[in-house]
Amino acid sequence: MNRISRMLAAGLVAAGAVVGVTSGLIYAALREAAGPQTPIVVMTYANTLVNLDCELHGQRTIGAVVLEGEAALGLPAGLNDVIRGAAAQHDILVAEGTDLDDPVFFQADCLHYTDSGYAAVGERFEDVIPFGTVAPPAGLPSAGNGGLADDDENDDDSGPNTALAAGLASVAALGVVSFSVARRVARSND
Repeated sequence: MNRISRMLAAGLVAAGAVVGVTSGLIYAALREAAGPQTPIVVMTYANTLVNLDCELHGQRTIGAVVLEGEAALGLPAGLNDVIRGAAAQHDILVAEGTDLDDPVFFQADCLHYTDSGYAAVGERFEDVIPFGTVAPPAGLPSAGNGGLADDDENDDDSGPNTALAAGLASVAALGVVSFSVARRVARSND
C-alpha cells in the first residue's frame, strides 16, 4: 500500500469513528424519545457511483471500499459497518441499501436516487417493517415536522430536537466532505 493509500485509509478510519460516535448519539436520542417498543429503521448507503453517467463512475470501487471496508487496504470497517454497529447498540433495525447496485437507481449527479431508486429504497424499508404492521406511537404529531414534537418547555432551542438536528447536520456535512474529497482524488487521478 502506497503512502497516499495509507493516508486515505487513516482518514477514512477517523471519519468512521466520528460517524460512529455521532450516529450513536443520534440513535440514542431517537431510542429514548421513541421508547423501547417503537421500531426505528435506518438505512445503509448504496454506492451511487455505479451510474454510468456519474462523473465519478470510474471510482465506484473506491466507493464500495468506503462503504463496506476492505481489511487488506487498511480499512477494516466501512461506513455501512459503522451504521450497522451503532444501530445494533440501540436496538435499531437496518434496511440494507448496499444491494441497490443497478445503475438505473441513481441520477447522474452521483448523489440522488431516481424514481425507481426511491421505490427500491421503500421496498428495503418494507422488507424490515411491512407497511401497515406498526401503528405510530401515541402522542407524536401526524404531520408537519416528521414526528419530532416541539419542545415547548425549552424555548431557547437547545432541547433534544435541536441536538438531534445538529447531529443529523453533522452526519450530512461529513457526507458532503467525503464526497468532495473523493471528487478531488478522482480529478487528481485524471
